Amino acid sequence: MPNPPRLMLAATHSGAGKTTITAGIISAFRQAGKKVQPFKSGPDYIDPGYHSLAAQNPCRNLDTWLLSSNTISELFAYNTGNADIAVIEGAMGLYDGVQGQSGCGSSADLAKLLKIPVILVVDAKGLGQSAAAIVLGYREMDKQINLAGVILNRVGSSSHYQLLKTAIEEKTGLPVLGGFPRCEDLILPERHLGLIPQIEQNNQNFWGKLQEITAKHIDINRLWQIAAGVPPLPSFTSQLFTVPPLDKKIPLAVAYDQTFHFYYHDNLDLLKYWGAEILYFSPLKDKNLPEGCCGLYIGGGYPELFAEQLSANQTLLEDIRRAHRQSMPIYAECGGLMYLTQGITAGDGNYYPLASLLPVKTKMTDRRQALGYVRVKVQRDNLLSLAGEELRGHEFHWSTIDDLPEHTAYQLYNSRGEKRSLDGLTANNLLASYTHLHFASYPLLGQRFLQACKKIK
Repeated sequence: MPNPPRLMLAATHSGAGKTTITAGIISAFRQAGKKVQPFKSGPDYIDPGYHSLAAQNPCRNLDTWLLSSNTISELFAYNTGNADIAVIEGAMGLYDGVQGQSGCGSSADLAKLLKIPVILVVDAKGLGQSAAAIVLGYREMDKQINLAGVILNRVGSSSHYQLLKTAIEEKTGLPVLGGFPRCEDLILPERHLGLIPQIEQNNQNFWGKLQEITAKHIDINRLWQIAAGVPPLPSFTSQLFTVPPLDKKIPLAVAYDQTFHFYYHDNLDLLKYWGAEILYFSPLKDKNLPEGCCGLYIGGGYPELFAEQLSANQTLLEDIRRAHRQSMPIYAECGGLMYLTQGITAGDGNYYPLASLLPVKTKMTDRRQALGYVRVKVQRDNLLSLAGEELRGHEFHWSTIDDLPEHTAYQLYNSRGEKRSLDGLTANNLLASYTHLHFASYPLLGQRFLQACKKIK
């Protein structure tokens, strides 16, 4: 079994700068001629966009709460088969996850499972020798973690860097492998769901500055040595990439543009492996669904920000309505759900009519409505799942549904098993929900979707 060089960039807390530094390191390895396979720990969709661009290779998610250890090992091995190095960005702080549960979704869990050396990103602003105490605490928290080095962020000056480096190395024995200076050009803009996605930006200045600073301030050669000195990966049983694909390709329309781009890339990989021919289209620009498609997949995103343009594209909306009347299988998550309702009341207070496949409306609010892992108890048979099945997923949205019907496909529980909200709307051959599902967590989901599409074909 291959044993790819690998390392993780984790942090002391959210906002420490690990996304920017990870993207810079990925870009530096690629500039050095390495084929980089990026990964993101946890259920994030936005950070992977930056890493995909930096690597010129799609970033995948690895989540120890959504996925079993065997599944993570299989996905990691499958996706790194042709890579020179894997670079993984952690989530939140290194040890943050679902409290009191094994497989809690933390970066630390993932690092232990795949035997990944961890480079700790420390926000140096306002810190002196106390930085050593922070690093020492992270090293001592779990001795099974291979904490292999430190990178500092927002360093004030060369003397500040030297002060921190000396203190950390003397008190912890860990090498400091560089430090990003404070730089306004490297501050990524944010909004309600986090960073503004890379797909919406034309930020050449950011990438040029990032490559320059990484080359000047980070010891890439030392990082390569750490990544290359890893022990063998754990063994696993192949379960995902063993099912024979369908005998004929199934044309599947997938919405992808600035509005809809929240997909687990592994979902698309698995659908292709199982027989889908992915046909991308833009709900903003295209007037029709891709010719010959016999299924439709609409991921999450920001329909509320593009509601006026989406509503104006009536030709496509009518084509989607026609496909629905003809029982084409349609699966939508979060933003995709919003698009299939009667319409959205956006943040500007205006109402925009949309596909009207579901007899409800959505409305943006000024506060977050849901964020976190959910346990899904399936209440009614639907396009992907059967009543009685139990799934795992993730929610993150600021919108609400007006007059949510009582008879939904899903009853949601939080990660601790406490009853929460209803979710999952169905109509004809359609399933739409706020819950994001990873098909590798329950392969029958994607396989049933394609089987339904095959019947239409």
